[in-house]
Amino acid sequence: MKGYKYLFHGEEAIQGQLSHQPRSSQDEILMTTTTTSSVLRRTTSSILTATMSFASAKEVVTIDQVYRWIDEQGYSDVEKDMAKDMCLAFSLFKLLKRRFYGYIPAETGSLKSLDLVLTGLIHHAVTGPDTAFRVVEAELAFLYDFFYTRNIVLTGARTHMFTAVLVLGLSMWATFFGTLGHGYSRMVIGVRNLDHAVTVVIIVIIAALELCQAVTRLYDNWKYIEAVYRCVRDNRPWSKRPRRQLWWKESITPPEIMYWDREQMAGVLLQWYDHRPWNVLSWLTLEIVKPLRQCQKKGRRQALPRQVRQAVLDSLKAGGGKLTNGVATVQRHGLSQQLTWACRLPKVTDQILVWHVVTTRFDWISGGDGTDDVVENHRFVARKLSNYCAYLVAFVPEMLPDPSYNAEQIFDTAVRQARVHLDGCRTKADILDRLDKIQSKEENYLEGGSLYERAGSSSIIEKAAVLGGQLRASVPDEGRRWKVLAEFWAEFILFLAPSDNVALVEKEASRETNMI
Repeated sequence: MKGYKYLFHGEEAIQGQLSHQPRSSQDEILMTTTTTSSVLRRTTSSILTATMSFASAKEVVTIDQVYRWIDEQGYSDVEKDMAKDMCLAFSLFKLLKRRFYGYIPAETGSLKSLDLVLTGLIHHAVTGPDTAFRVVEAELAFLYDFFYTRNIVLTGARTHMFTAVLVLGLSMWATFFGTLGHGYSRMVIGVRNLDHAVTVVIIVIIAALELCQAVTRLYDNWKYIEAVYRCVRDNRPWSKRPRRQLWWKESITPPEIMYWDREQMAGVLLQWYDHRPWNVLSWLTLEIVKPLRQCQKKGRRQALPRQVRQAVLDSLKAGGGKLTNGVATVQRHGLSQQLTWACRLPKVTDQILVWHVVTTRFDWISGGDGTDDVVENHRFVARKLSNYCAYLVAFVPEMLPDPSYNAEQIFDTAVRQARVHLDGCRTKADILDRLDKIQSKEENYLEGGSLYERAGSSSIIEKAAVLGGQLRASVPDEGRRWKVLAEFWAEFILFLAPSDNVALVEKEASRETNMI
């Protein structure tokens, strides 16, 4: 991290020093009312410049200083790597936070920042190849705390002792003078000792919540960051940190992030196109619980496989940080003339469903009988990412680039069309046979006509049948075909990842692992 002056701690010190500068300088650096992206970029650039200018102040600590301090500690490489990941996540959280306040980070477009991601994060560290995922998970945890919890307000032992005394005092008062006391005049409300029971339940709940929160805060990542900051600021080794901070922790390793599991949901259009939900719960609650639409059936929650994580990271690194909707994969494999039309569909939702049906079709044809481990790995990655994207279309259309209303309408239309095209099909073999017939019919239509014109008027199933036939004809080797599909979906999931909707990002991240 040499040369990276990303702020780790010390905003108050910067603000204090800026208060002594001329008013014009303050306005340029701390301006909050902006109208154009150029002004936004200039503003955040000024903030970055100010950070570097005041980095010599004792209270201001940057991430490169933290890394140098960690390297000086007498711990193992694994422990140091874990500490670095947590501290880097905290600095990146402060950069990410600016996006949700309407600022365009000054680091946007910086080759040095891009190099940090492509070579600094995506590498085989001592702790394993998942460094980038660990950093992103910790970064989202800090972001979630900042917007939705009070964990950012650090409380010490004195606060917990005061709370414990307060709860104990309340319990003693209720026991001797209040509802539980002998001199209390009980109300006759039809249920014997109801006031007594309610008081006991309330006191027990309050005491249990305070106890759980006190124990949880012992493992708080914000306390860990505060302890690291004070050690770096005072040039003090971790073993000699103030005992009031993380007195129980001897190692420099950070607390484990327990906000969410690395799991993903899945959806398969060809398998559940005929699913009609009962929506009994929605009916009983007068639609307080949102009713499920046709074909909305979730697959089982599954762990996010290592192969999928690695494929996404490899795709990001191979693309140099450029996000495209799969067209780069098509071009790289020399399939532009045959398949580019399937990357130029009117809506992103159309493209997801078309390629998802194609991937499911080839998956059912293969049947998992391949003997080549490399081929099976590509097939596994393509199927997992394809099913996840189908799940987003069906259940979380807000995470797609298309307006959510349009995505829902496209999905509902695709379900109706699938029921018409696949009417009477009861098994996978029936569906595959029907797709072959639709493919032959569509190819007859295309003779002498324009594929692009036909693609605009045909249904999702018809487009998918044509695309599947073209992909099989262009790439007859099954192994290479699965490689194309795996790389396509890894590239496409990165294309879907960016979002400025903080509420939605955190909601989906807390429900399951965000595939970022």
